[in-house]
Amino acid sequence: MTIIRTINSEVDIRKGLNRNFKLNRVFEQNSFYLSSGAGAYYNINSELRLHHKKKNDWKTEYNFLKKNFLKKNQNIAFISLGCGNGGREKEILAKAQEEGYNLKYFGVDCSMSMIALAVDNLRNKSYKKDFICADFTSVDFRIELENIVGEFDKKIFVFFGNTLANVPQNYIADTLRNLLKKDDILWLDVATRDDLSESTAGDLFENYLNYIKNEDYIKFFTSPLEKIGVNLNSGELIMEMKKENSLNALQFQYGFHLNKKIEVKVDNEYITLIPGDNIELINTRIYDVTSLISFFEARHFKLIDNIKTGGFTEICFKKE
Repeated sequence: MTIIRTINSEVDIRKGLNRNFKLNRVFEQNSFYLSSGAGAYYNINSELRLHHKKKNDWKTEYNFLKKNFLKKNQNIAFISLGCGNGGREKEILAKAQEEGYNLKYFGVDCSMSMIALAVDNLRNKSYKKDFICADFTSVDFRIELENIVGEFDKKIFVFFGNTLANVPQNYIADTLRNLLKKDDILWLDVATRDDLSESTAGDLFENYLNYIKNEDYIKFFTSPLEKIGVNLNSGELIMEMKKENSLNALQFQYGFHLNKKIEVKVDNEYITLIPGDNIELINTRIYDVTSLISFFEARHFKLIDNIKTGGFTEICFKKE
């Protein structure tokens, strides 16, 4: 039986996101996937994805999982943080069940709309699964998770789809350090670059700039703006590339630059935006593998293995 637990409701999460927008003029990552944003994301033209997964990459990923972590005599919790529609883990878990491994899937997302997509997408898969609607950075989630998975022999926390790249880096790394217990596994799936040259960075800049020239992405990026009543004729989409020295990562920051004065209402409070103001939208990153490993090792994660799959790298750590 599929169980859906609600720890942090979408209403409460949205209130928190609105407070941050009013304070910082920033739309956090979660803002884009609530309600209709979930379906909009999966309707985006996949041909524009720079680091798309190949059809059979899941086989490589499954072998990576099996080599490092699967044992027939263990009960294993497979916890997907920001599970989306569950598509990335769908075949991996089916193969594990077929080969006789005892895994239970826990799909965690702050968007109930995403949870609904995952439930439907995994409906015909017979492996055990629960879904949790929660902000996994919250204390409430940490407490409830211990109650749910505390008795499993092994816990594998996965961060698929380059989700790591969209959130504040120090904050999320410290959150994961405090969420995972000793010997828990962390599996990161991140977009990576092959070299640190200026020419490669320039090519990536041009490629990522294409996102704001594509109608599907424009609609997705601007959806939170429209929900609070920002007329898109009052400004323009922009993209900046920055280097994060502590990670040696390239950050691609999308925003909306105002060229007209407007007033919008958020939680029944007026907000004034004037020409020159910038509203921060989606952030994403491309990592240098060596630097990212060091970043997590500094937080007591021990590297177990890593493998390249297309434009992504799979990295597994054990919490010390």
